[in-house]
Amino acid sequence: MSMNFKVDMEDGRAVNYVVKNEFANEIYDESDQAEHYLESNEKYYTMAHGFKESINEQPTSLEGGKLREYQMNGLRWLVSLYNNNLNGILADEMGLGKTVQVISLICYLMEEKNDRGPFLVVVPSSVLPGWVSEISFWAPSINKIVYAGPPEERRRLFKERITHQKFNVLLTTYEYLMNKHDRPKLSRVQWHYIIIDEGHRIKNASCKLNADLKHYQSSHRLLLTGTPLQNNLEELWALLNFLLPNLQSSLLCSFMVLEFHGGCYFKCILL
Repeated sequence: MSMNFKVDMEDGRAVNYVVKNEFANEIYDESDQAEHYLESNEKYYTMAHGFKESINEQPTSLEGGKLREYQMNGLRWLVSLYNNNLNGILADEMGLGKTVQVISLICYLMEEKNDRGPFLVVVPSSVLPGWVSEISFWAPSINKIVYAGPPEERRRLFKERITHQKFNVLLTTYEYLMNKHDRPKLSRVQWHYIIIDEGHRIKNASCKLNADLKHYQSSHRLLLTGTPLQNNLEELWALLNFLLPNLQSSLLCSFMVLEFHGGCYFKCILL
């Protein structure tokens, strides 16, 4: 009886020991994965953002107020994308000032890089007045066009200002970007930047907006979104197709990277 009791105790200790070690291994694996993830992101960032530029102050032409530190970090990241010829997604949560960060980028490029555009900013019609107000408040020196209104007004704007590039920023909506009368005109412009607000709207690769965007050429591209993006290959491919328009769908991509600020890195598009 005593032997049986001893065996039971030893078995019990053995079981407890195994359970504890499995739990410890799980903790170790999670910690190891997190450390590896951080290291891989640091290596990627060091490699992709090889050109470094120190930014300590906001642009002087940004007159509406003082940027918060996280917005300054957003500006630094956006400038680094520009310097390293990268496209990306500004994915800060709603209410954190993505609009102001984009305005600060435009101001910085105009001041420090002598890049005066043209910049195309495409937004939902519901937020167009807000964008106009924000630019007027934060950077009144930016020469902007609000491409909206009746056909005769849009024709006048194109003839008198857009054709002669008498502007820095053109603000318009998805509807005019896709309009069969406006798209042929607007797509002839060699845009320095195309910025799409609420960029999650193009996550459907077959939507008309995605098809029409293929007609537009630009040196740099940026998506803004405050809506979480799912780890869905089809949706990620649609975003990648906008950010890297010259990448053919037949190309085999192993370990492509979509870079987010305020979100995570989506590595991994296997086609």
